[in-house]
Amino acid sequence: MIEGHQTGFALREEGPAPIFIRCLLAGIVGLAISGPSLAENIGKVTQPLVAGALVSAQEQQDRGLIRLSVGCSGALLNSEWAITAAHCLEGESKKPGDLTVIADWVKKQTRKGREIHLLERDIAIVRVQTPFEGVSAEFNMPVFTGALQPGRTIEVYGRGIHTLATGSGDNVTPAQQDGKYRGAEFQVSRTDEVRFWFGHGKEGAVPAGGDSGGPAFINTGGQSFLSGISSTCMTQNVKEKPDDPKVPWMWASKIDECGYSAVGPVWKQIEQRIGSAGCRNYAYRAIGAVEMATKYYDCDPKFISGPRWSPNLDEQLNWCMSVEPRVANAEDQERNRLTQECRMAAAMPTGTAALMVTPGSGGSFTLSGGGYPVNARVIIRVSGPAAQPQNLTSNFSDAGGNWSVRLRGEEVCTGPGTITFTAEDQDRQPSPPVDSTCLAAKAANPAEPESQPEPNATEQQEHVPSTDDLFGRWMLAAVDDSPAASEEHVSFLMAEGEPTLWAKPDCNKTRYAFSIEDGKVRLKRLFSTMMGCRNIRKSEWQMALSQAVSVPLQVRIAGDELIFTESGSTSSGAQPHSFRFRKVLAAKSPNSPPPPAEPVPPPAAPAPPREPPLPEAAFVSVEKSVDLYDQSGGRGRKTGVLQAGTNQVTLVEPCNDHWCHVKWPAGEGWVYSGPGYQSLNVQ
Repeated sequence: MIEGHQTGFALREEGPAPIFIRCLLAGIVGLAISGPSLAENIGKVTQPLVAGALVSAQEQQDRGLIRLSVGCSGALLNSEWAITAAHCLEGESKKPGDLTVIADWVKKQTRKGREIHLLERDIAIVRVQTPFEGVSAEFNMPVFTGALQPGRTIEVYGRGIHTLATGSGDNVTPAQQDGKYRGAEFQVSRTDEVRFWFGHGKEGAVPAGGDSGGPAFINTGGQSFLSGISSTCMTQNVKEKPDDPKVPWMWASKIDECGYSAVGPVWKQIEQRIGSAGCRNYAYRAIGAVEMATKYYDCDPKFISGPRWSPNLDEQLNWCMSVEPRVANAEDQERNRLTQECRMAAAMPTGTAALMVTPGSGGSFTLSGGGYPVNARVIIRVSGPAAQPQNLTSNFSDAGGNWSVRLRGEEVCTGPGTITFTAEDQDRQPSPPVDSTCLAAKAANPAEPESQPEPNATEQQEHVPSTDDLFGRWMLAAVDDSPAASEEHVSFLMAEGEPTLWAKPDCNKTRYAFSIEDGKVRLKRLFSTMMGCRNIRKSEWQMALSQAVSVPLQVRIAGDELIFTESGSTSSGAQPHSFRFRKVLAAKSPNSPPPPAEPVPPPAAPAPPREPPLPEAAFVSVEKSVDLYDQSGGRGRKTGVLQAGTNQVTLVEPCNDHWCHVKWPAGEGWVYSGPGYQSLNVQ
């Protein structure tokens, strides 16, 4: 109780403890402060401060925050189920079809209800008629099922009032609410059998009401988990202003504490309704396989009949929930095996795969082929007495089943003599081998790098790329005219039978199916999203990519650069950005040697002066020929090849992450030596 203001409380007492007012719920956060000394300012503060940060549309999407047409908030558990407070949906009979679930995301979405289930502990779950777009079928909200102890920090989101009621007598200003999501951190002060409780947060923030069902999250082990749902609050009204049943929070001037219903104790009940994460993933894989087998692979009906091939998600989900995991895994594998057999049969071309090798200037080779499946990965195998044996896997056939690649002699030859090439697409036998001749290999000298021929006008001319022009990995080099401030990259590859774009932002990977239409990259089906990111400030590129589903990015290639440009002005009215990428030579993992046949990026800026060699030179023997780079990790320019057996090679500094800085009388640079390719042996 607050000294001297008992009569001004809209709180009835029974014994020592006041009764909890559970109006359309103690919302989480419309966080309001009324000053440093709330006890002295009740009924007097005329301009309460707003606490709690506004939550952007993108962050609402990342968190899965939604709202209900009845006025409450909630959060997605997966792409088609949401969780909220039960008291929002009880009382008068509510039909699922009368309820609307709204997502105020970058692209606003609304869905009608399909199922409503009221559970114990003031928790309810709602299923929508169709899944939300932009939410991966693989997304399942992580839920904290342990005991939440006092002192733990929680992060709370909600759309409740943001300014408390103020004044007294006839001069009273009601509480204010704007419907915007806000978020703030609090510490759990106590727990009971149903709820965990907390009061004022940092800088005086206090949870406010009018928005039941808002979520609370706890961070543990570096991951964010849903821990509770906004359920009730202990409030006090301004003097002589009783509760209004229609607008319970109108005259609230103080909130002592709020209680959130813990989700963990009812999680088993929820899983029985919505399915476990493992079984939901199983069901989506199953109906995906059925769609591919029936629509694209033209499987023989006698192989795809029966319950295993049901296109109904609920049937697949309920079956999985009824059997042991090993049985579901076996079924998954068998369905996948049959689908792949159909895929291979459907992808077989009518012609015969062929390989042509044409020697070029400077000892180079142009390889080409035809008769391959569309967008198939073509593996080139290099062998022979004069070859550096290797497998090149970064080439794909185009829409006509054709492909072509140019290989430099120093990348595939060790000296003069015979070199042999074959090509295959993994589904059939390799093409007949084709022999050619290597010229004398040039000695690599990093101090005097081999001059590169000037690109001709055709190579520099801008053009709209085809899908196969994009395949590979591209590193962000510049935004507009400024160098990129972060090491973001995109990769284009095949996934689930269609071209996909992979983006690596600050948290999870995002993967889209894409197509090129009218000179623009149009993002289509979303495979995975950034759900679970916490307080991540999105870069300009990430924001542009998140909006590219509705507003495609213009795309073109100029020389060795891939350029994306936003179409029109951005959502904030700023000028559209331009993003320049350069193809990366490094392998997928920094711990594996980079494939030597991928395009070479332009020369990097000169490396800063290095410290002199170690006082006692560490001699190494070169066991295998290995590519030489001017930067560690294969990120810079390839300057040549360190040949096996080269003498007087020393380590300039100890190896780091399997990349070794070496020097010998004829040159200096970085080479890979590690798992999968041990090129050096330290003596």
